[in-house]
Amino acid sequence: FAGHSMGCIVAIEIAATWPDRVASLLLLGAPLYKAARQRHWWHKLLPAEGLYFALFDELKKHPVAVQAGGTLANNLAPLVKGMEITDETWPAFRKSLEHAVMQFDTFRKATKLRVPTLFVNGLLDVFIIRRNIKEIRRANRRYVRVRRTLGSHELTPHQGRLVARIINK
Repeated sequence: FAGHSMGCIVAIEIAATWPDRVASLLLLGAPLYKAARQRHWWHKLLPAEGLYFALFDELKKHPVAVQAGGTLANNLAPLVKGMEITDETWPAFRKSLEHAVMQFDTFRKATKLRVPTLFVNGLLDVFIIRRNIKEIRRANRRYVRVRRTLGSHELTPHQGRLVARIINK
């Protein structure tokens, strides 16, 4: 199975639920978070998960700002794509973050996987918490490999060719 971004969460869930049906996993840009939301305001300022969950709370409160930020990202940051958030796409985007990405059960499942797994992520990928991927690797040294590219979160044709070379090694 292969997955990109939220597709990694789906692939991990399938492998955890039906390990006998999954020969191996290729996970590209897996956004895996391990900490539950903290209840105190100062926890929101902690690195990684605290900051991501705090940002998500703000996104939920201010969808117009998210749409403006997406437009700005499209215009100013050519490496960041897929941010076309409109009035029509906002409800689905919000739910996907809330129910798929901004949860932490998949991280725990990933630490227990017993199928060959290759994590590939870009050094410029802002959605990846590298220490979480390293922790999954430490928990599964026999099964998990990690490779990095110079790219961002988006899977461009160039990134696809790099991933193909990594897989074929």
